[in-house]
Amino acid sequence: MGFCQTSHAQDWFEVDRDYSVVKVNPETLSIPSTEEEVLDFSIYPNPSNDSFQLTGINTAELAAIRIYNCIGDLVYEGNDLFINSSQFNNGIYFVTTYLNSGKQLTKKLIKG
Repeated sequence: MGFCQTSHAQDWFEVDRDYSVVKVNPETLSIPSTEEEVLDFSIYPNPSNDSFQLTGINTAELAAIRIYNCIGDLVYEGNDLFINSSQFNNGIYFVTTYLNSGKQLTKKLIKG
């Protein structure tokens, strides 16, 4: 597990061994209710070379996909589940899915 601070001082990402990432804001830490819907998706393949896909997402609910590099720069924004990453530099990226309900989940992608 490790941390990566973005260019915004208040944002921190906690990275688990399974490449799941939780965006943490130290000022508003809370434990979600057990009644809340769990949002999950997979990135395949991960690590990836030239392209990857997101699976397990209901496309009718998907508002956007954003990909950030480790310093917080936005490198992709769209809603395609199959993403060409050949133009990305090798490194670690954070793939965030946003749903129409306002929920979001971030996972780590390794480009190598």
